[in-house]
Amino acid sequence: MLQIIKNNNYKNTLTFKVLQLFIVSLFFIAFGITLGSNTLPLSFFLLLMLTMVLLANGWSIAIDNTTKSLFVFFIIAVISVFYRLLVGTKTGSSFWGDTIETKGIKQLIMFFMMVLHFVVLRNILKKYDIKIIQNLLKFFVLICFLVALYSIYQFFAFRYDWPFTDILRTSKSYSITRGLEDSSWAGLPRARAFMPEPCFWGAFLLIPFSLVLPFVFERKKIALWLLLSVFVTALLLTFSRSCWFGCLFILVLFVYYKIIYEQKIIRTAKIFLIVTAGIILLLTLIVPDKLNLFQRLSAFSDFSSFERFEMQKRAFQIFLEYPILGVGFGNTPFFLNYIVTHNFYLQLLLETGIVGFFVFMLFLFQVWIKLKELEKKTCLFYKGEGLRSLILAIKLAFFSMLFTWIHLTAYNLSYIWFTLALITVLSCSYQKTGLFIGEGAKE
Repeated sequence: MLQIIKNNNYKNTLTFKVLQLFIVSLFFIAFGITLGSNTLPLSFFLLLMLTMVLLANGWSIAIDNTTKSLFVFFIIAVISVFYRLLVGTKTGSSFWGDTIETKGIKQLIMFFMMVLHFVVLRNILKKYDIKIIQNLLKFFVLICFLVALYSIYQFFAFRYDWPFTDILRTSKSYSITRGLEDSSWAGLPRARAFMPEPCFWGAFLLIPFSLVLPFVFERKKIALWLLLSVFVTALLLTFSRSCWFGCLFILVLFVYYKIIYEQKIIRTAKIFLIVTAGIILLLTLIVPDKLNLFQRLSAFSDFSSFERFEMQKRAFQIFLEYPILGVGFGNTPFFLNYIVTHNFYLQLLLETGIVGFFVFMLFLFQVWIKLKELEKKTCLFYKGEGLRSLILAIKLAFFSMLFTWIHLTAYNLSYIWFTLALITVLSCSYQKTGLFIGEGAKE
């Protein structure tokens, strides 16, 4: 039977301390440890440390159905790469100097690292009871709050030439622009904290926004409103339209859930109006050209949007030419003359075909089922608001990641796999605490 760690000494364990460092590293995507001509992201380095700790402790490594689906997708990705190498392609090198012989292999190594993230984090997190996991989430939100405050300062530092630091943006694994080059369509600088680009930071902020929103509804504490306000402000200062729409999407989902499933109409409407009014007020104060703001939000007619739509149209046409296994995992630049498609789902279709796309969607569906199982047990065996709010928060965070992939193809972000791993162990953590009356302690 699985041994759950729920004593008061868990904070003193090496595993927990490294896990906390790993959570801190999630915010520093653009910071890496130099290895020759390349860099290893800090979170990857700490993940390898967690792997060694897991093995050194002699903990068993469980492989559930979600993990199996992830491995199957990896195998399909491997097949797609080597099949494309065997049949060849018209273009042997991309505009950026990569060769088809090396690009796919590098991407396979990167995705294997993501599989390792999921397996290791899942097997470590399942050792903890729900109180410890809640403490980890609070720690995550606290660090995000501090970094969000810095990103707000960063916006004004860019605008008024205040001092700021860029020393934590050293990774050669990402294309990084610096300083005032991050100018937005509004003619204002874009905050991006310690991440490669503003859109990365905006997508990241949707996670803590989702985690805090349900608790603002439940507990009515000023501290929670402060957290929410800082996250929304930092998100707006990225000037990422897709992330703004992501924020609205999460807000609408929250309202839908509260009204349809809990019939809490009046208070839900109040929170929706307060948050929406706050967003509109902030935009009015920040953006000087209100007409340009309205045009940008109501119509995607600028050159950047047009270029993306045309590129995605071409990507779908190429997918139709290679519908089964795609053009090979990581081989987009050799067929599209672009590094990415700016849509992860489309890129899955393009690179791994219908087969790979179906298996990865199966993996995401299985993660969702884990969350729904926990929600169902909550309705049957548990009446407290805290658990319901946490489930809704995790659900909104999950949907925020799914929404992010509509405009961002980056799958190789450690926080994504931390969140996915967390979802799959929540049910086990709650069962072991005895919160579910009559429920067994199954893995």
